[in-house]
Amino acid sequence: MANFIIRNENLMEERVFGDYSFPLEIFYNILSIFEHGFVDPHWHSELELTIVQNGEMEYQVNDKIYELKAGSGVFVNSKSLHTARPYPDRDCVFYSIVFNPILILSHENSKLNHYIDELTDSNDFPSFLFDPEVDWQNSLLEILEKISQIYQKHEIGYDLTIKGKLCEFWSIFYNGTFPFLQNRKLFEAKNIQQMKRMLAFIQDNYTEKLTLEDIAESANVSKSECCRLFKKVMKQSPVGYLIDYRIQKSIPLILSKNFTITQIAEKVGFGNSCYFSEMFRRVIHCSPSGYQKKH
Repeated sequence: MANFIIRNENLMEERVFGDYSFPLEIFYNILSIFEHGFVDPHWHSELELTIVQNGEMEYQVNDKIYELKAGSGVFVNSKSLHTARPYPDRDCVFYSIVFNPILILSHENSKLNHYIDELTDSNDFPSFLFDPEVDWQNSLLEILEKISQIYQKHEIGYDLTIKGKLCEFWSIFYNGTFPFLQNRKLFEAKNIQQMKRMLAFIQDNYTEKLTLEDIAESANVSKSECCRLFKKVMKQSPVGYLIDYRIQKSIPLILSKNFTITQIAEKVGFGNSCYFSEMFRRVIHCSPSGYQKKH
């Protein structure tokens, strides 16, 4: 069964991670079982730590793209827009630890909260890559693997043990990343908010006839600013993203074998089947019918 990410109109993921008594949850996933074969762009207030167990994938946080391989991982800060995509003919097995930072915060006036707030409240620290070849970062990956093992066993006191491991993780993480934090350039939060609105608009209206002007108007920006933001954040043009999204939406319809190519083209917003087939071949590197036979 395909995985789904439920998002609101601003691409915020709408779900509770864990519960109030223990706001942490770990998700074990295979990239290919997501609805469109990739993780839709989304964000949430909680912190996320994603670790690749097998394979590799392209993981993007705001305007930064990472090549995640087996053994590596990434930290995603609160409210950062993130997505994961596969490489051609390659899958990825990974897990994500998602938790509310309140889990490791102390009482309201505690000086300990500074170590968490310094990173989580920073707009210029949306993400950080964990490289297993770097000793202190490999130590963090080992702690996360231990947390995963503890979580799966669910033995008595597992939640207390995980909290202790998270505090250990954060102590190393803070000391290791603070120098990076001082040198990061600020990518305006306003730009990310505008991107969220435009991506949500495309995903909500991809079946309609959309123009560059329509996409720009959804975030109240000019067409040139719209193109600039897409190039910086998504590394492609607005129209290119729209075409890619329509193609991804067409794949479940193709595999269902319930519709003709012409019907599918109409359902995902292409003007005609010839144009759809041409774009499908350009993006997927085979024809719709060839893809259906292959899979």
